[in-house]
Amino acid sequence: MPRRVLAAAAAAALVVTVLTGCRSDPRVAAYVNGKTITETQVDSMVDEAAKAARDAGQAADGNGAAGVHLPTRAEAVSVLATQEIARQTLADRSLTKAQIDAGQVAQQFGVPAGTSYANALTDVVASIIVLESEAGNAQPTDAELRDVYDRAVAGGLAAPGTFDQIKPQLLQVQGLPQDIAARNELAKGVAHGGVSVNPRYTPLEFPVETLSTQDGRSFVAVALPLGQSAGGGAVTDTVPTPVASAAD
Repeated sequence: MPRRVLAAAAAAALVVTVLTGCRSDPRVAAYVNGKTITETQVDSMVDEAAKAARDAGQAADGNGAAGVHLPTRAEAVSVLATQEIARQTLADRSLTKAQIDAGQVAQQFGVPAGTSYANALTDVVASIIVLESEAGNAQPTDAELRDVYDRAVAGGLAAPGTFDQIKPQLLQVQGLPQDIAARNELAKGVAHGGVSVNPRYTPLEFPVETLSTQDGRSFVAVALPLGQSAGGGAVTDTVPTPVASAAD
């Protein structure tokens, strides 16, 4: 057997082992690029955000932290997994993430500043900005635009059967082609990185771009799929809620 085939067989065996391990080990939230995201990490990230929000609320008026978005466990897994995928994607392309202010990102997304969740989110946003800048004059395909449209329909923001009417409007959305291109680059990392997510968090995705209508409604228009549903057993908080765009 040629060495090339041996290497491929070994890689396939590793992926199978990783996938099996993630499904059978309740202590593991996800595997990404051979690294383990543990449930303990998720606990720590979620608890830290909640404590920071409480502390900030008490310091302000003693009434808690109204209006602050507290990440769900699924959102914590999503941002940790995407952070690793983005890190590897930039490294593979010899790119450096953008320098952005973590405090501004926390404010934009409405999450507690200075927390590990806010810092991980900042890393992801900084990576996406660079990938968008590298996309240049990218042109989305009809299939990619239809995915955006389908998401709008699912969110009740577009009528079924109107893709041909909506398509010109989507093409006029500033930055949308670059959002899609950045997502596609990250998706390659997901495909090649041996990503495996605990079934309790599937389906799981990271919202790359959220679009809003004039009446204030919004939907996740461009998302990075991280883990598909295996059928049954999914917890109710596993779908990321529409928040500020990673690219805004």
